[in-house]
Amino acid sequence: MATALQFLPVTTELHSEQVAELARIIWEEHYPPITGMAQTRYMLANYQSSAAIFQQIQDGVVYYLLYAADQAIGYFALLNDPQLQQVKLSKLYLLKAYRGQNYGQEMLQFITLWSRTMGAESIWLTVNRQNVSAIEFYTKNGFLMVGELLQAIGEGFVMDDYKMQLNLILA
Repeated sequence: MATALQFLPVTTELHSEQVAELARIIWEEHYPPITGMAQTRYMLANYQSSAAIFQQIQDGVVYYLLYAADQAIGYFALLNDPQLQQVKLSKLYLLKAYRGQNYGQEMLQFITLWSRTMGAESIWLTVNRQNVSAIEFYTKNGFLMVGELLQAIGEGFVMDDYKMQLNLILA
């Protein structure tokens, strides 16, 4: 059974450093078989460094650190679009030792409640087409495939993703 979770809003540079360290650990163990180590490190440096995270927060992205038993075990990031009544689930990551223990579902419950509070009618995300475990997780939790995205991100790297969406009106 999952330990009671604490959701801590990331508001300081120190919090951003904690998220960046979690990102490094999680991404370096999960993504190299999918994207290769070079692209993983490129994305960490450009999108999940402490400075990049803190800048995203300044730009309106809402990050949360996830704690269980006073230990940071994961994080997620959300971007509300009130005009479209949508929330983008930009990141959702757990340390490997905590996967498969219902923490992911608890995170999604929090995210769903937060999104509804913001007036959103749907939550959407992108997931790498080769990230089978994440696709299965999102599908199991009610997300549907709604599109495909191929985006150049620099230095010859691309993000080859599916777009998935959860309709909150029906959920």
